[in-house]
Amino acid sequence: MYQNKQSTDFDTRGKQAHPVDVYGNPVPMAAPVAHTGNASNGAVAPMKPTASAPSGFRDWPFAILFVLNIGAIIVLLVMYGTTLLKKSDGTTSSKTFSNVISDSNMKTVLAVSGALSVIAAALSFVMLSLTVRFARMMIQVSLWFSVVLCFASCAFAAVKGQYVLAAVCGLIGLLSVCYAYAVQDRIPFAVANLRAAGAAIRKHPSTYLVAFLFLIIQIVWVFAWSISVVGISNKLTETTDSSVSTGTLAIGRTCSSNAVCASNNCVNRQCSEANTFSQLKGSSYAAYFFLLVSLYWGVQVFSNIIHATVAGTVATWWFSQDSKGATGASLGRATTTSLGSICLGSLIVAVLQALRTLAQEARSQGDWLACIAECILNCLQSLMEVFNRWAFVYVGIYGYKFTDAGRAVMTLFQSRGFDAIINDDLISNALGFASFGVGCLCALLGLAYNYINTANQFQYSEIIFPFIGLFFGIGISLVPLGVVDSAVATVYVCFAEDPVALQHSHTEHYNELMTEWHRKYPEIMVASGYYVVA
Repeated sequence: MYQNKQSTDFDTRGKQAHPVDVYGNPVPMAAPVAHTGNASNGAVAPMKPTASAPSGFRDWPFAILFVLNIGAIIVLLVMYGTTLLKKSDGTTSSKTFSNVISDSNMKTVLAVSGALSVIAAALSFVMLSLTVRFARMMIQVSLWFSVVLCFASCAFAAVKGQYVLAAVCGLIGLLSVCYAYAVQDRIPFAVANLRAAGAAIRKHPSTYLVAFLFLIIQIVWVFAWSISVVGISNKLTETTDSSVSTGTLAIGRTCSSNAVCASNNCVNRQCSEANTFSQLKGSSYAAYFFLLVSLYWGVQVFSNIIHATVAGTVATWWFSQDSKGATGASLGRATTTSLGSICLGSLIVAVLQALRTLAQEARSQGDWLACIAECILNCLQSLMEVFNRWAFVYVGIYGYKFTDAGRAVMTLFQSRGFDAIINDDLISNALGFASFGVGCLCALLGLAYNYINTANQFQYSEIIFPFIGLFFGIGISLVPLGVVDSAVATVYVCFAEDPVALQHSHTEHYNELMTEWHRKYPEIMVASGYYVVA
């Protein structure tokens, strides 16, 4: 067991007795400091931020801007979306879908989707429990699964005669093997952090309810945005069609309806219409960009509210034995005083996502400069998402402004020497594999339903049902697994900040964390104030 003060126990030979870890090695202990006459004697000095968070609402202009963004989408939904919904009744259903799925079959699809959603939620918690309980095995399986997948892709490409692709997949497979062997000594370290995070979440299962609540909000947001944008697109298309005169179309011109081809001179042409927004110029194209920002901003904000709520909850569990009501308090801060900070960080990522989407569309039209721009934007987006992951932990714990939170947490990692540790990300791989596993199970259930209930089979049902299962399985399982991922990030921050606090609140997890952190990073632990007793 680890000590935060010098032991007064002596063995029979008159020497001071020191504990060993579960591996039989001397344990790391806090370096002795001057006696202060209190319980913190010998403890590693915590590195909590000295400056208190400002009172009131932080970064409030961005919270107001986000509320206005939601209001704008509601207005667009009322102006353009309601017309679209009125047209989408049973008599004017889409020809594309009616050719594949009839109204009765659509009811079956919706019923299966609902059932698979419930099953996916149940399987998610089962898989989460297995991942935390058998963390070492799950991490190993996720590592070697990627290896098998690479070599399977290599073999498939070779059979199809795609030898260049086969060579690339084979090379990636070999690198994956090297990586799997190289990280073996990091697995116990990852397991200890995952178990601590899982214990915190088990103490506060209400974090799952918060996550599912905001998942529903995200779905509603995406649906409202989609209906609004499709309504706007239809309005623009109607305006364009009304300006087109009837008659013979120019060579190479395509059309989207018989109304445009009134002269019947384009009967032999393939009537199709390019994406409305791909033809936009000037102010209309700018409007498309801002609509994309609006969509991504909403999704990012709702996701980061969950992240900040989990961070505040886990931090309360870390520093206190009695953390009752922590989730409600954390959610209250994340949706009120800290909402502006969350909106600011989310807006930056949303802008990068929107620019990347535009670059993807330009690249699809053969613009090679857009390919370079997309690559750069992808890198910037990834870096910003990593920064937000840690900054929002401090936002959730202390209620800092976004910029202050990011600066404080990065300074903490650099001061402790943990800036290299946070790049070790075996846990996310294991959680991602667990989510994929839930998706595959739901896909198999969808396929089984198709062949068991033959009365409800229809064209392509053997593809549609498994796809629905895979989609809902992965999408829903990411919610509870994402909660644990946020908890793991908070464990990193709290351990860097004040590891001794966990000894007073949850000793068993403190001992395991200290053992594995010191085994993997002894130099960093010694620099932080811990040393191994010989």
